[in-house]
Amino acid sequence: MKQAIIDLIKKITKLIDLKSIITIGLVSTLIWGFVVKVVDSKDFLEYVGIVIVFYFTKKDKKEEKKPSEEEVG
Repeated sequence: MKQAIIDLIKKITKLIDLKSIITIGLVSTLIWGFVVKVVDSKDFLEYVGIVIVFYFTKKDKKEEKKPSEEEVG
């Protein structure tokens, strides 16, 4: 049981990095702006879309840079 909790904590700490904190903060700010009618719905969707696309394309590029088993050995 203790090992499962330790593994869970390790996985959570791997997820939390500066990129994630900035993304969560930006999306939270946009949601707040949308709720109080500071940000228009078209702008809200555009900004959140940009953040999501940027975040997921960065992860894809990291995976492409890893050498495959054929290249290594």
